[in-house]
Amino acid sequence: MLDLSFNSLNGEIPPSIFSLPILTHLDLSFNQLSGPIHGHVSPSICNATELDALDLSYNYLNGPIPPCFIENIHLRVLNLRQNRLQRMLPSNITTRCHLQTIDLHGNKIEGRLPRGLSNCTDLEVIDFGSNKIADAFPWLRGLPKLFVLVLRSNQMYGTIGDIVGDTKCEECFPSLQIIDLASNNFSGTLRPQWFKQLKSMMAEFNSSGKTLETLNTLHGEERFYQYSIEIMYKGEDMRFGMTTVTAIDFSKNSLEGTIPETFGSLVSLRVLNLSHNAFTGKIPAQLRSND
Repeated sequence: MLDLSFNSLNGEIPPSIFSLPILTHLDLSFNQLSGPIHGHVSPSICNATELDALDLSYNYLNGPIPPCFIENIHLRVLNLRQNRLQRMLPSNITTRCHLQTIDLHGNKIEGRLPRGLSNCTDLEVIDFGSNKIADAFPWLRGLPKLFVLVLRSNQMYGTIGDIVGDTKCEECFPSLQIIDLASNNFSGTLRPQWFKQLKSMMAEFNSSGKTLETLNTLHGEERFYQYSIEIMYKGEDMRFGMTTVTAIDFSKNSLEGTIPETFGSLVSLRVLNLSHNAFTGKIPAQLRSND
């Protein structure tokens, strides 16, 4: 494990660092590193077969994301949050994908989301918030372990919930506990049946929780990498390290119609933000206090 985070390191990432023979975890986050990672650096990273977690977040890296980062490398954790990465995401994603966590929040990624991400069946955290992604929702199938889905502040459009009636998706998002689609261009009504897919939120709340820090394990061995999720809570961006928070944020879209009563079946839901839309009608009785 090599952790050089929270320093003032600058310049480009030296390719030689990835020649360390048993490097499994590299954390260079919160520095001043710059330059592209696609080019002279990416071949070294792609050949680092023991690398399990790569955190280059909060730097000034630019250019496209190397295809091997997502398509066929053995990475479990890829955190490129808050850089200046741009262009479209790699699309030739096969079943060789081993990703559990992918965080690209706060970059300049554009275009559509790759459908091949459905081949990454171990995915637990997807955070593509604050980019320039323009696509319809949903686009994912068969991610039974997906726990966090953040697509806020993009250019997403269309309706939410078209998976209803899709015979190929009898159980979509059964493990999902945080879904953030705020600040997009979604429209239409919310279909009540859609929320019946959220099996994990329908389960009784377990106060003991499960930490996001232990999501990234390999063959039962505890890894060094710790991950927390940032969501909007009471008007502020707050970072949570425990999965005891369950949240749905559909705020700042153009959703209309009535608020589905099926929200009441999500008994473990702790944060619900539907503000800045065009909902009408009455507040469902299931969302009112019994006190």
